[in-house]
Amino acid sequence: MTDDSSTVVGADSASSNLSLSQAFKYNSEAHFKSIANLIGKDTLKYWMDSVKYGNKKIGNDITQFWMNDSLTISPDEQLGLIKRLYFRQHPFRASVQEQVKKMMVVVNNAQYQLAYQLGVVVRGDKKQAWVVGWIEENRHVYPFVVSYEAPINADTDIIGKQLSEDILTYLGFFKGIM
Repeated sequence: MTDDSSTVVGADSASSNLSLSQAFKYNSEAHFKSIANLIGKDTLKYWMDSVKYGNKKIGNDITQFWMNDSLTISPDEQLGLIKRLYFRQHPFRASVQEQVKKMMVVVNNAQYQLAYQLGVVVRGDKKQAWVVGWIEENRHVYPFVVSYEAPINADTDIIGKQLSEDILTYLGFFKGIM
């Protein structure tokens, strides 16, 4: 894969081909599994160690490690990762970091830019979910992490988006004055 328009084939037969950017936007598990297989365990482990991603544990199945509790990361660690991404301080080419940042943007208007990625892990009969991103207003960036538990049948994408927007609104964002 060379850029965010590279095509990714989903790991299951029901998945359509998506660009890397679309797979990221739709948070497509089937496509992330394919990407993990393409990268390979050794390379994944190398980069997880390099960026100090959480406990850095992949486990035996590289297509499940971010969903099966092998890999754990605290909200503080996530906040550090998102800050380093925003300021291009990870050990990746600056152009790659810019592509990832671009894929995370969900709103970009004259008042603010909102960017985030959603995540969820099933733990027993509950979901542990999070929203990791930033809001930028008046040329100031405010990274954030929202971490929460939800019932197993909850739509964590909807909850995470609403919860994040409610918190940011409460703090005074979305007006272009922060």
